[in-house]
Amino acid sequence: MGMVGSITVEEIETQSLSVEVEDYYYAATGTECVAYLEVRNLTNVSLNVIASRSPNQVSEQNWMCVGLNCYIPSVDVTNAFNIPANSSVDDFAGHVMTMPEESDLIINYCFSVENNPSDSVCVDVKYTSSSAVMNIDNQTIHSSSYIQIQ
Repeated sequence: MGMVGSITVEEIETQSLSVEVEDYYYAATGTECVAYLEVRNLTNVSLNVIASRSPNQVSEQNWMCVGLNCYIPSVDVTNAFNIPANSSVDDFAGHVMTMPEESDLIINYCFSVENNPSDSVCVDVKYTSSSAVMNIDNQTIHSSSYIQIQ
């Protein structure tokens, strides 16, 4: 009464891209908020990459730029841009042209290898004009504590 079985080994695809993103990007109400993202090619070959954003999260104030090429809010996918092997580009920027009062906007950006949408990485970028964020970051401690050494 022996048991018979089989093991199937499947190749696991590795991710070709990574993206560096901050916890949030702050701008005062009524001013422009810009998020600069660093997109890294993790492979040993040069890659053509496209960026996209979720259309349901885009306001009429949200632009995205790669270098000098900027895309209006109604365009959700960029032209391909090249990232050399094992290097990164830091010229992708998401812009909210005028931050609403006391608001948080979250835009999802995805970066994928051209002609291979399954090889992608997506990030949520938080734009904020919340004064609570600035109050936490800029608090000053007005009391002092001393340690007496004897």
